[in-house]
Amino acid sequence: MAKNYFFCYDKRLADFLRYEKNIQYITKAYADRTLKKFYLFPVTDELNQAIKEYHASVKSGKKVTENTLV
Repeated sequence: MAKNYFFCYDKRLADFLRYEKNIQYITKAYADRTLKKFYLFPVTDELNQAIKEYHASVKSGKKVTENTLV
């Protein structure tokens, strides 16, 4: 199951995927043990590319906000 789905516990990353890349999540829920919220995305090439883009922007010092890369 884990190979087909990406469990995203990072709200900034989830917001980037949702609002900047218009990638829809399947569901959002809370982890049983930690009660931490996560978003569940289907794994696609588009998702993988968006995650790489997000991490590159964070690594370069750009801040990712809800609707824009600053």
